[in-house]
Amino acid sequence: MRRKRTLSFGVVALLSIPSFSLAAPTKEQRAQLEVDRARAMRAADEDGRAGARAYLEHLKDGLDTEDESAIVGAAAALDELAGLHCPSSLGKEAPDFCAPLSKISCDVKRLAAERSLRRADKAQSDEEKAEAPTHYERAARLYLSLAPNEACGRTAELYYNASHALRAARKLGPAVQALEQLLKVGGDAKLEALSLHELGGIFQAVGEYDRSASYYERFAARFPTDAEAPSALLDATVLRLGLSQRTSAEKNADLFLKVYGAKRREEAARVSFALAADAMEKESADPAVVKRSLDRATKTMDALALPYRLQLHVLVARDARTRGKTNDARAELVKVRGAEKALSTTGRGADSEMAMRELGKGLSAVGEATFLLARMDDQSAKRPALAAPKKGSALDSWVQGSLSKWLDERNKGEDAIEKTYASILDIQPAPPPRWVVEGAAEVARIRIDVVRDLMKTRVDIARALGNEQAAAFDAAMEPSIARAEAAARKYFDLSAKLEWRGERHVMIERWFARRSKKPFHQVVEMFAPPGFVPGMSLAPPDPVRK
Repeated sequence: MRRKRTLSFGVVALLSIPSFSLAAPTKEQRAQLEVDRARAMRAADEDGRAGARAYLEHLKDGLDTEDESAIVGAAAALDELAGLHCPSSLGKEAPDFCAPLSKISCDVKRLAAERSLRRADKAQSDEEKAEAPTHYERAARLYLSLAPNEACGRTAELYYNASHALRAARKLGPAVQALEQLLKVGGDAKLEALSLHELGGIFQAVGEYDRSASYYERFAARFPTDAEAPSALLDATVLRLGLSQRTSAEKNADLFLKVYGAKRREEAARVSFALAADAMEKESADPAVVKRSLDRATKTMDALALPYRLQLHVLVARDARTRGKTNDARAELVKVRGAEKALSTTGRGADSEMAMRELGKGLSAVGEATFLLARMDDQSAKRPALAAPKKGSALDSWVQGSLSKWLDERNKGEDAIEKTYASILDIQPAPPPRWVVEGAAEVARIRIDVVRDLMKTRVDIARALGNEQAAAFDAAMEPSIARAEAAARKYFDLSAKLEWRGERHVMIERWFARRSKKPFHQVVEMFAPPGFVPGMSLAPPDPVRK
């Protein structure tokens, strides 16, 4: 999720205010200003108003715009003058005087807010930094106090700058309210665009993803030509997917493809791929939704980088398997398996983070394709049946004949399947951890299945030849049991080393706990679902601070 805009606090309104001179006033100008102020405050009569007019006239040159205390004093004086000479909210007593007074009062308070922000921004010492939030809040209060006054004008700027001052003061709630109020009053398209986009970022950073997506969608719909609109719409799509709001996500994706698809083909392809991947991961997904998502994604497949194309081929293969089209699935998986060498040259710079991510995705796709090809061979393999010796027959001759033949044939088939699973370890430049572990789990499972078939036969032997003969049969099972235990140990070692818990972890652990001759403590309540195990950080990145 990208937040590209970086604006300094008050960038919109912190400009030179035209009502005042930026040159430092002389002593005479300051003195005259005090004389006029005193005269204006004597009484609400013509002489007082004449003094007030003179005060306003001399304020442009007599106010030190770099002296914060002088600006605050002038703002207070103007409030007093307004209360004395213009008590009516409409200034009916002297409209030719009250209107300019209100306008200049707005300018002085803007200037006071600017100086408070500047003082907070320039904080260097620990003491100054501790006081900075107070100055930011003071600036925000001044901006917000001016916003309802129509005479001040530029209302949207006032709310925008108030919001940024409040965010600097770590007052996120009031800052959001200021931006929302800006959207209500409107009047400035540029600031409305900024506000919608920033509200989306704020709510995304605090985890209110539904509100974040709503603001991103409003922003992209209202300002489709803004440079940030495409990425905002993509963010909204991803957030909707994360919230399982697939209908809204598809609506956003369709809008992105319609408005930006021609010029931003790779991003359009990636959003289509994201929808397809999400549809495939949902166990309860409607097959029609899956097909629609995959069709949309495959149309834009050529615009994807190689790693994402490989992932999409795997998704298509998985869907084909679900629909019973085994040959189609195998064809897609073979394409992925054959692209391993091309991955070493993919990415945007050999040492870049993006290149490593893309390489990892590509290797994971190759690993999954290899795993699925092995599983398809595994599931379609015809395993020989083992018939127990008949009642009254000799166990030794049966072991040396029928059992020996069965073990040779069974192990030959399992060896071929194991070799395919084990080939995941040969993927270069690095085997994908998840599929290495899942492959090891399947190898353990097929070796355990051999032992289980032998155990079923042992039961039949006990019935036909008695328990003594069944006990004698145990020695014939030992090599198969030892092989299954070795496969299970290899799985456990890889699972711990690569920090991944396979789908068959619980089954393998339970079998090993029963069969192992050495102590093996199984803690059922600690079982975790398949996936990453403790030791690997899955924390999201820190939100971008404005």
